[in-house]
Amino acid sequence: MSFKLLSKPRITAGIVLRPYVYFRWLRGPYRLLLDRDILGLKYIAYSPGEGLLVADGNLKISVYVTREALKIPDEYSLTVFRVYRCLP
Repeated sequence: MSFKLLSKPRITAGIVLRPYVYFRWLRGPYRLLLDRDILGLKYIAYSPGEGLLVADGNLKISVYVTREALKIPDEYSLTVFRVYRCLP
């Protein structure tokens, strides 16, 4: 699924904790469903600078956005849709 929507995605699993806000946004194929269903183990597919997809174990998509959907200028696109980590 992620290979059809994103170019050369990297895929990882992660635990999504409670978001700061809950909301639902749908526009065409794009979606941000940050409701109570976003909590828990999710599969995260991302193409740095291009887009992001978050799905649960049943492959229900909670988040699918791209640089084009958010209208991010090219000069900033390389900093989005990446996994950032800090060491303690």
